[in-house]
Amino acid sequence: MNEKRIWEKLWSEKEYGELMKRRALGQEPEMEQIKQLTKLVRKVYRPGMKVLDVGCGVGHFYPSLKKIDKNISYVGVDVSERYLKLARRIFAGEKNVKLGKEDIFDMKFKDGSFDIVICYMVLPFIPNWRNAVKELVRVTKKHLFIRLLLSDYTYIIQIYKKGHAEDAPYEYYNIYSEKEFVDQLKASGAGAVRVLEDGVKIKMKKKKELPFSTYTHGKMQIIGNIVLTWKVVHANKGGRT
Repeated sequence: MNEKRIWEKLWSEKEYGELMKRRALGQEPEMEQIKQLTKLVRKVYRPGMKVLDVGCGVGHFYPSLKKIDKNISYVGVDVSERYLKLARRIFAGEKNVKLGKEDIFDMKFKDGSFDIVICYMVLPFIPNWRNAVKELVRVTKKHLFIRLLLSDYTYIIQIYKKGHAEDAPYEYYNIYSEKEFVDQLKASGAGAVRVLEDGVKIKMKKKKELPFSTYTHGKMQIIGNIVLTWKVVHANKGGRT
């Protein structure tokens, strides 16, 4: 199997999809990361702006973004048909929601198609992050928000998953060099870039039924032996952030 395509096969877990479904329906508390994102987007959003959510899952960010503007134009894209099918069912009555299957490495949108682009919880789990960053910047007109794992160094981590097919036996959980990541954003035309501390400050217990079972110990979020150093990156193609 093409190395680039392994993550597509894995990033469609039924259990995780059901969790996102409950969040989209308001049956689970609003995620802390979405609360932080909503505050950031609210500062730059103007009526009529178009928003793209790359790796949208079942569109569970939309209800929070709609609080900014009930008429917000939201496009959600994902590689998982399973997630998109759930999203279409949940938001069937929302005229301002459009959903579709797209490849983060080669999206079928024109340059600068969206005023605001969101890519949360995606880049750590894929290879070829530089190509993905170039594509995210390309379709952004003004503001790009990314949540990912950043550190002093780049670590390409593969977590072996028992029971997966032999041609895709592992999942990525990559941590990237902050300097290299910011440099790549700027080289791709991102304009001004700032790295923000992650706003998620909650206690989590292990949940064995979830594919990505993380938990907190003190102030650290952990999966297995990996400390998750989440950051939020805001790139402003118009200049200052």
